[in-house]
Amino acid sequence: GLQGAAAAAAADGLGASSADLESLVTLAAKQAAKEEELAAARAQVQQLESEVADLEKELALRAEMEAALKDTLRELERRATRQDTGGRQVDMEYLKNLVLQLYTTGEAEALLPVFATLLVFGPSDMQRCKQGLEKLNAGETPMPAAAAAVDITGSLFTGWSSWLGGGSEQQGAAGDATTAKPQDPGKPAGAAGGWLS
Repeated sequence: GLQGAAAAAAADGLGASSADLESLVTLAAKQAAKEEELAAARAQVQQLESEVADLEKELALRAEMEAALKDTLRELERRATRQDTGGRQVDMEYLKNLVLQLYTTGEAEALLPVFATLLVFGPSDMQRCKQGLEKLNAGETPMPAAAAAVDITGSLFTGWSSWLGGGSEQQGAAGDATTAKPQDPGKPAGAAGGWLS
């Protein structure tokens, strides 16, 4: 008897827990399905975010290319304007007077807009000129490499001048000035004092 009652009580307990187990299994299956849906949605969001990032990069690249193409187009238009006078002629006398005024008065800042209009400067040309003027005003050399090249060229011209006999004095070995040798009547004019003497 006692065992039978315990078995009946156990069977009643198992029946209740079997229904609960079925309910839990159903809930777990629903939860797993929702988690799968959520994981799929997250993967789709991640893929879409990656596509958006790629599209934003492409858009930025296209904007950069567009800006570069516009700059190139403007530069080509300026070049065409400089080359094709279209009936208008650059008055060389006017240009000469501007250059003379620049060198004699030092009014580079005041003359920059005039040169920019006449020579069809672009924004980068104007910026380079303004930076050079700032360096000059600060007592710096705007383009040291170019200045060094001019110094070398100047010394070459001085050497050519002395080779051609253009100078009236020559530098001696110790750096002292000596008078030029009189020209030999048998030598061509200008050969005195050069390496042919």
